[in-house]
Amino acid sequence: MTTQLDEPETRFVPDTARASRGPDAGSRPAAARPPVKPLGPDRGLGLLCWFAVATAVMVGAVLVASAVGRMWILVPVMVVHLSMTFFVLSAIVRLMARGK
Repeated sequence: MTTQLDEPETRFVPDTARASRGPDAGSRPAAARPPVKPLGPDRGLGLLCWFAVATAVMVGAVLVASAVGRMWILVPVMVVHLSMTFFVLSAIVRLMARGK
């Protein structure tokens, strides 16, 4: 009959699990992290305004295109559409940059 020794059980942790946490994952306490400053009440109101204005301008451009009824009007309508898309995306990027 074999007897077991009273040794603590060791748990095997693969190297990939250690690598995913990073080299100093457990070395820095939670209290040492810098505080996140609040963004304020306008967190997404500007984005909502840009989106509403861009939607209204694009609907107006489509109404003008339908009133004209020619193919050449699609070029300025696409310019309006792409510029409104740029303004909305830039508002999103500005909002994300303020969050850092």
